[in-house]
Parts: sequence; C-alpha cells; structure tokens
Amino acid sequence: SREFENKEILLVSGSRKKKNFEVSNILNKLIDQDIKFGVAYNPYFINNKDIFLERNNLIKKVNSGLVNSIWLQFGSNLQALEKEIKFIKKNITDQSNNFNNEIRIYGSILVPSKQFLARFKFRPWRGVYLTQDFLNSLEYSKSITKEIYKFYLKNDIIPLVETECSTIKQFNEVKNLFQDIFT
Repeated sequence: SREFENKEILLVSGSRKKKNFEVSNILNKLIDQDIKFGVAYNPYFINNKDIFLERNNLIKKVNSGLVNSIWLQFGSNLQALEKEIKFIKKNITDQSNNFNNEIRIYGSILVPSKQFLARFKFRPWRGVYLTQDFLNSLEYSKSITKEIYKFYLKNDIIPLVETECSTIKQFNEVKNLFQDIFT
C-alpha cells in the first residue's frame, strides 16, 4: 500500500470464517501503521445470536482506533436496517470522538432486475438476506431498494451502487431507479 500512497483499506474476513483470521485480531496487530481501515457490517441478520456477534465484532473493530469507515451489506429488510443504524449511531459513531476521527458509513445498493432476481433465487449469496417478497416481485424489489436508498440519504450513509453497468441498458436501469426518487 505504501507504493500507491493508500491511506485506507477495506478489511473483510468474508462470510466463511477462516481459522485464525478475525478482522478485530488483525487490526490489533496493525496499530502502529499509518493506515485507516474500513470494516464490513451486516445489518440484516435474522438470528439474535448472529446480530449480537456482528455488533460485538463491530465494537471490537472500532475500539482498535484504526477504523474510519463501516461498509454495510445489502439486504431487503428496511426495519432491520433502521434498527442496526440506530445501534451504530448510538454505540459507534457517537463514540468516534474518542479516536479523533469521523466514521463514515457506506451502504450497498443492488438495483434489482429480472435477471438478478432469477439468479439470486437459483444461487443465493451467502450472508445476503433478501425476502421472498423481494425476490418474487420486480416492482416490490425496486420499491424497497428506493426506500433503502432514501434511508441512506436521510442518515448520511454514502450509497455504493454495486450493480453491473457494462451496457447502456444496465446504466439506464440504474439511473432511472434513482431519478424516480427525486421526481
């Protein structure tokens, strides 16, 4: 990273936990570095045990003093997202002054298409929670995605659009979804 003068790295352990690799442990070994790190957070867990673990891991990561951004996983449960952002604001970002830095939050957005929904139903992504209502209706999935986008903007969360835009048609689908929000 020194060669390219990077000052921030997104550090992710992935959804399949590896033996002897936990981001919070790695951060503690990097304390003397002049680099800040972004960490992933999944606000869409269903099981209370998973929610508790995710929250505790986030607190440990932030307590290292090396974290200046949180990157939210994509999902479709707006109520879960709202609940976890309240948790983050109360327990993490309001406490960030302890480390003299402001923690930015980035939120993943995937713009639904018939093809995306069909692929996801056939082969769901590990750690991404999409409801059956979301997967079974393009209209519904677009409306939820718009609501999540609006929620991000209202809560100073920087949207990260992860949808493929390699054709004009794909780009227009993304553009049209977000233009609808402001008209």
